[in-house]
Amino acid sequence: MDEFNYLLALVLIMLFVTVFMDVISFFMIGKGSVTIEEYATDVLKWPKVVLLGIFAIVMLYYAFTTEATALTLVAELSSGVLLIADCIVSAIIKKKYGKKK
Repeated sequence: MDEFNYLLALVLIMLFVTVFMDVISFFMIGKGSVTIEEYATDVLKWPKVVLLGIFAIVMLYYAFTTEATALTLVAELSSGVLLIADCIVSAIIKKKYGKKK
């Protein structure tokens, strides 16, 4: 059972890092070092957006169906909410600016 706990911790850390990498990308867009069109066409891909949504659903599912410590519950809920927000923002950016010229 300890292996499962370590695996869950690694997955949670990986998902938090994914969200923070996207936030850094959004700040780079806002700063002007990268245009939003370049980001939407070259960096952001639809499979990533879909996987973000799937991982968000999985995290929220585990948060509501498993018995875990309070810290794990908070980590699962917060990563699920962050992933949903990231998925929505990424989908909007990809749909609006992701058209190749």
